[in-house]
Amino acid sequence: MKILYIINNLTKGGAERFVLDLITYLNRNTSIDYRLAVLDGVNNYDEYDVDILNLTNLNYSTFSLRKKNENPVLKRLLDDFQPDIIHTNLFLSEFSTVLDVRKDIKYVCHGHDNMHQFEPLRFIDFFNKQKVLNRIEYFILKYKKYNRVQTYFIANSIHTYSYFQKRVPKNQRNNVRLIQCGFNYEKYFQKNHQSLDGKIRLINVGSYQQKKNQQFIIDIAEVLRDKRVDFEINLIGHGLEFENVKQKIENKKLSNYVFQRGLQSNVQEWYQKSDLYLHSATYE
Repeated sequence: MKILYIINNLTKGGAERFVLDLITYLNRNTSIDYRLAVLDGVNNYDEYDVDILNLTNLNYSTFSLRKKNENPVLKRLLDDFQPDIIHTNLFLSEFSTVLDVRKDIKYVCHGHDNMHQFEPLRFIDFFNKQKVLNRIEYFILKYKKYNRVQTYFIANSIHTYSYFQKRVPKNQRNNVRLIQCGFNYEKYFQKNHQSLDGKIRLINVGSYQQKKNQQFIIDIAEVLRDKRVDFEINLIGHGLEFENVKQKIENKKLSNYVFQRGLQSNVQEWYQKSDLYLHSATYE
């Protein structure tokens, strides 16, 4: 069996880690051959062996409504590798498949979250350029791909499963599957973990964006400090909101309690040493 995985890039994130763990596992399975393709060539995982990645940079360019859209790198990869399955991760990689749809390939889309491009427009949304563009992309996907071939959708929560059941085209709704978690639980959580010093260790992992809501975690830290709880919070990740969160930590005088650890390649070790995970994302 031949599987082609397509993902936007290899930045530090949950979807990216999922794919890398998956192909690392498949690398030990001699009955499966795989390739990994990224849209923009970014790879922040230097610790992974190049031979395991089987990596191709598609040099993807923005879809245009005014000219013919094609990707010679993708076409050559499909011709040479001849995959049985194409497994896309995140919306843009799913959208990129419209450039070369082939009926002899099975398609799987792993959304990883509720892909907002599938959301119908309300009246007020017609005044929002981004939401209008999102809807145009959805219809391009529908008419160029979903009307031509079956696509199976993987949802990693009941909430996302329900969303896909309502939002994917009617001819694809029987193809939605629920796979809880979608990661190797044992790798990240140590059984019977106990703190040796009595300190409660909390962790949050994610890119620094407003929707990830790390600001709220600083409010939690302030309450814990005022209640004289012995704790520390470790924030793993980076992004546009990094400095704003840093400033709030300093303003609240919480530098001895909340630590911004930046990007980490050994995230599983941080999980194993922690007692509680703080999930603060507003949209989840």
